[in-house]
Amino acid sequence: MKNIFLWLAISSVLFVACSKTEQPDYESLLKGVWINTVVDQQQVETDNVFVMEFAGDKEYYSAGMKISDSSKKWFDRQVYDFETEGKLIKIAGKDNSGNDMAMEFEIRTIDSLNLSYKVNSFKVNGTEYPDDKIYVCKKANQNLNESFVGTWYGISEYEGSTDLDYHYWDYFANGSYDYYYRQSPTADWIRKSDNEGKYYLHDNLLATNWTNDLISGSTGLAYECWYIEMTGNTMRWTAYRANGLVVRYRMEKVSGPPTAN
Repeated sequence: MKNIFLWLAISSVLFVACSKTEQPDYESLLKGVWINTVVDQQQVETDNVFVMEFAGDKEYYSAGMKISDSSKKWFDRQVYDFETEGKLIKIAGKDNSGNDMAMEFEIRTIDSLNLSYKVNSFKVNGTEYPDDKIYVCKKANQNLNESFVGTWYGISEYEGSTDLDYHYWDYFANGSYDYYYRQSPTADWIRKSDNEGKYYLHDNLLATNWTNDLISGSTGLAYECWYIEMTGNTMRWTAYRANGLVVRYRMEKVSGPPTAN
């Protein structure tokens, strides 16, 4: 009987010791694409979402950034070096403007679906920029690229919308797209000649760049982000904008774009 109790006691000690020392494989869990959704328990405005992809020893960072007072652009897959040290994520490299970036994030929780982390250090050209916010990201688990390619015809469907006309978008497999507009509901469709558009899909996050908005008369670069949901030949766009506004569009896939002037 003594031997049995002794064996149970030793087993209990060993189990507790193993439980205390065993840690998740943070590096393996981290690999993949992560989309920021929440900051400090608040839904992120869709245009402010960023994407991190961890593969090998590289981090590929995608986000929209202000270039000047009249221009902003989505920069896709900027490349940085990264390594993990326990629950620490260390990232370093140069951004698109040539700035030296050095960051250290600490994982709070991580599993196959969600990542939560805090910022221990964020330096630009050696200068520390304190950040005490908590970031939450979801892991990408779907590829909509093939279904997304094609021509889509749609209209806004949210209460209070002032955009009451239909729109055409023609998305190509090489990441470019054409946009068609008309100057009145009865006018002919026109392909926007100076669009120079590019689109990027990360899971259900759609980011689009374009140049010189003929409709508004403004100049410069612009970008916009949406969450998309696809069911057969129907697609819905949803975006969280400033002041709690939720913007939605509904569109259908059609056989081809309208005849352009």
